[in-house]
Amino acid sequence: MTHRRPPAIFRATLDVALTQLLMTLQEAKDHLDNGEDHAAIGTLVTLDDMVADLNAALRLYRRNR
Repeated sequence: MTHRRPPAIFRATLDVALTQLLMTLQEAKDHLDNGEDHAAIGTLVTLDDMVADLNAALRLYRRNR
């Protein structure tokens, strides 16, 4: 069974969602490393939304391959 490559728009959507998630996790880690525990927690408040965006991007990607 061969898989075709998804259209560029779906790959780009997945890339943006992953990049945003990674940037947010790094920001939270930086806060934590600097002893800014509350800032780290505050940074992660949007994590649920980001995971929902990532899941949507994954669904689009998988449906179009």
